[in-house]
Amino acid sequence: METPSETEATAEPAPRAERPMSERRRRRLAEEQRQVAERAAAEAEAALRPSPPPAPEREAEPEPGAGMGAGRL
Repeated sequence: METPSETEATAEPAPRAERPMSERRRRRLAEEQRQVAERAAAEAEAALRPSPPPAPEREAEPEPGAGMGAGRL
């Protein structure tokens, strides 16, 4: 025969870690893991590629009319 405390123990919901995961939660978790894996793969691939040489610095082009003799009367 069961005691009242045993009956109460079986009526309580299982702790969160022991409950089965809902399908929606499982899919969302799988999607998050997929995105993290894709991001990590993209970062690893980018790290393996040689970085392009820095673009040569260009001198700022003078504004039109600011050439030699501009502003002289």
